[in-house]
Amino acid sequence: MSANGIGAAGPPVPAGEWSPWVDLSPYMDAGRWQTTATFAFQSEGKPLSHVKVDWQIGRAADAGTARAMQDDMDGPFSSLVLPGDMKRFPDVVKVASALSQEHYDHVAALGLTPMGDTHIPLETNVLGFGQFYGSERVLGLEMGAAHALGLNSFSDLIGAPNVVASGIGVHRGFLSRWFPYQLWSCPTATSNAKVADDHFAASARAISASDPGALGRHYRNILYDEPGTSNLQHMAKCASCRAGFVKYLKDRGFHVTDFGHAAWDEVAPIPRTEATDSAKRRLHYWSIQYRDYTNAMMVKLASDASRRHLGQDMLTMVNFTDEPINGWSSGLTNGPDWFLYGRLGSTTGLWSEDGASFGPEVSGLVVDMLRAAARPNHLAIGTYIIAGTPSILPQRAWSSLMHGSKMLHFYTWGPFYTFLDGAISDSEEVQRAVSRATHAIAKVDSFLAPAEVGRAEVAILWGKSHEIWQDEHAVGTERRAMYLACQQAHVPVDMVSEDDISDGLLLGYKVLYLAESNVTRAAARAIASWVQAGGVLQMSSGAGMNDEFNEPSGELLRLAGVAVRHVDKPLADYREHAGLPHTSSRGVVRLGATDYWRAASFPILGYSEESAVQGARALGAFSNGKPAATLHRVGRGAVLRFSFMPGMGYFTSAKSVPANAPITGYDPAQLEVLTAALKLGHVVSPLSVSDTMIEAQLLHGPKADVVMLANWSGRANPYVQVTIRGAAGVQSVTSSQGAAVARGEVGKDLVVTLNVDAVDALILEK
Repeated sequence: MSANGIGAAGPPVPAGEWSPWVDLSPYMDAGRWQTTATFAFQSEGKPLSHVKVDWQIGRAADAGTARAMQDDMDGPFSSLVLPGDMKRFPDVVKVASALSQEHYDHVAALGLTPMGDTHIPLETNVLGFGQFYGSERVLGLEMGAAHALGLNSFSDLIGAPNVVASGIGVHRGFLSRWFPYQLWSCPTATSNAKVADDHFAASARAISASDPGALGRHYRNILYDEPGTSNLQHMAKCASCRAGFVKYLKDRGFHVTDFGHAAWDEVAPIPRTEATDSAKRRLHYWSIQYRDYTNAMMVKLASDASRRHLGQDMLTMVNFTDEPINGWSSGLTNGPDWFLYGRLGSTTGLWSEDGASFGPEVSGLVVDMLRAAARPNHLAIGTYIIAGTPSILPQRAWSSLMHGSKMLHFYTWGPFYTFLDGAISDSEEVQRAVSRATHAIAKVDSFLAPAEVGRAEVAILWGKSHEIWQDEHAVGTERRAMYLACQQAHVPVDMVSEDDISDGLLLGYKVLYLAESNVTRAAARAIASWVQAGGVLQMSSGAGMNDEFNEPSGELLRLAGVAVRHVDKPLADYREHAGLPHTSSRGVVRLGATDYWRAASFPILGYSEESAVQGARALGAFSNGKPAATLHRVGRGAVLRFSFMPGMGYFTSAKSVPANAPITGYDPAQLEVLTAALKLGHVVSPLSVSDTMIEAQLLHGPKADVVMLANWSGRANPYVQVTIRGAAGVQSVTSSQGAAVARGEVGKDLVVTLNVDAVDALILEK
């Protein structure tokens, strides 16, 4: 701002005088959407340490009709919050510092009991300092309000932000020092190691120079947000990547002729569109695997450099987008391979987000996927809880914790005028929801923090081979339905990869759910041996028909005792909250009562197949008499196969609601069909709950076990009965939320009844 106007050269505005009128409308969006106009004041080229500004803001350059506001700031900035259309929304016009005062006042008015620190970090991002305001007073208002809600870990506590945070009792934080963007240009470039090392060395020097103790108060560093994977087109042309690809293939024992070439210098990564014969399909499969390997190793290089300079004990993480998990993308092959990151130790922790909860199945499933990927190297796990959908925000946080997350980030404080994304600061409803969540966590924190999720008896395959070759939503939706069915049956689930299975991880599991069309031959052989030894396999339509190279594979069909003549795979949007409620059924399957389920009807959605029994027994038929469900006894085990996708029908049996609301009204008869494999496999859950809409998990701790309960029904349940197997001898049972608990014993089992509103935890002290 000069005497000639905004962005115009000219003499400075003298103290006590008005600048010319400036038209800001060309810089603003339409409607109510906020625009932030930030002004930095200086004298003789140096930022001012204190600024007092009088503002006049109006629809026209008229002092008589303009709105007058004042700002008194300990720093060089003064910011205005303006609507895109000031004529229609004059109430939005405010000085940003006044808005920060409102944030603090709103939280103070809640009258919350101060919370102590928790072992589980409850994070948020308090943004804007140094960009939208330079005021420690304003920063203190925003941090103070966030801390009053129970949030106790903030980003980048360096210098002034640390002074302010320490003053209100926050002493730990997390860094956001991303690895250099140059690494993305080529994942195999020999210069990458030096680029990453120099980058993090410089970052460490800068942090330590401004605040010598800063690195010691941060426990994790965010290396990147929602990274993609390496670029296949680049790799096909890059000499370094091609040489690395050849070495990668040779190290795995391949010969050049396996890929239809006569010389290795002819071999390069290829896209799926070029996979037109057997040799090229093999080449494409390994192209994707190599592409994702280079990405994981590139991030590992950055992680190592971060730890070397920012601290060996500081966790390194990237935030995996949750889109592949919740159905908004077709699979993990559109981004990093979570399982590969975990196996290679690309980072020392794994992190994702709950996608604003596209349904009650999402929060837990995302964390169970992280837990599965973290399993080989026992990596730390954390999650973002997106600060929307306040009606179920405590349940989402609870679900994340019960499945193994040990860090929660409530995304994000804001303030909104600095970030325009998920702000807690500007919504009193969200603030109340966050405070309910944090205060509930604090009451169980000392028992929950050291407690661990036990090994499940049920596994669900997340198969990469399928996603390399298929580009649709059907299998992802079916997989989530199987997960949700187990959740509502209160049966713990472990997610597994094809590599996990081929490595022998199925030993110890009783049931495996499989929906993927493609399964590696090594995994298929391991599954067949496991079934022979007593495992129960449940498959949906189209499952297990092709191998990792998209070639027909008969192993799992023989295991199922069927011959599949045709699979119908109509393309549609099968996401359970988006297209599925509006997708027309292609018919109805009516299953009669059996030893495993009562009579139930399902719409035909997603895949359906025409099959003939070859050793299996039909348990139901389509209207044309073709098998709709079959059971095949194999050795000591069994295979239950459906010729349709029952999970699709289960989702549509529930009441259709917006994506941010609890889903209720699922068909209990259909649930019996989806969980029939559990009965066949004689699965004994560590606990049972009287209400299917209450998600539950038993975690084992050194001093107490914890039963976490999240109520997704949208209403309090005054009489919830929880049975914990083999827990009759515990010394005491208490509710973390102070609910009255009635205790009883049936043999070796403990039976507890209590009222469950949104969340609760039973603490079983040993």
